[in-house]
Amino acid sequence: MAFFLFPSPGQEASIAQSFGQTNPQPRNPTLLPRKELEEFRFTFLIRHPRLSVPSYYRLSLPPHRDRSKVRKFDTNDLGYSELRRLFDYLRSEEMVGPAVADPSRKGPFERTSIRGSDSHVEICVVDAEDLLDRPDAVVSAYCQSTGIAYDPDMLHWEKSRDQKRAASIINRWGFDIYFHKAALESKTIQHNAQVGLFPFRLIFLADSVFFSTTEGTR
Repeated sequence: MAFFLFPSPGQEASIAQSFGQTNPQPRNPTLLPRKELEEFRFTFLIRHPRLSVPSYYRLSLPPHRDRSKVRKFDTNDLGYSELRRLFDYLRSEEMVGPAVADPSRKGPFERTSIRGSDSHVEICVVDAEDLLDRPDAVVSAYCQSTGIAYDPDMLHWEKSRDQKRAASIINRWGFDIYFHKAALESKTIQHNAQVGLFPFRLIFLADSVFFSTTEGTR
């Protein structure tokens, strides 16, 4: 999703006019003003290029191309550059860090509610493969880092209301269901040999958490 916070390749960064921002922010590489970025708690959900790049490339080939709408494989669409630039900017502006999320830490992390030099927000990076291999441990550690009360039921969504909520969110985004078919048909976090299920349902843990991801649900 970091990809969508940046201007198109080759264009200079400027705050989107819809925010009514008139003062330039030369250090800010995104389309969002700093005050908007300060409202989010960032989690970086990543996937290794050896998995994500072939997955995206397949979407540009028949028979997937007609449904995925990916007409041409373009490395500019991968989002790795945007993700790194966003991460570096957030660190330089002290919107994440200086501490690194550590699942071995005991007790909640102390932080203030005001962003800035006196703020302490852990750098939280979740590798998709770790999440798929050890969902209970990773989600539990994630909740500890973000201050969300952990419940093992977070790892299962077979109930009808959970399925309807997921479908409604996907429909709200206006994305073709093809990208999310495997996830919408799932009932827990697990590997999917056919399409490499990417556990997008983590976004349901808290509305205040913003996910920056290189791979979305591919």
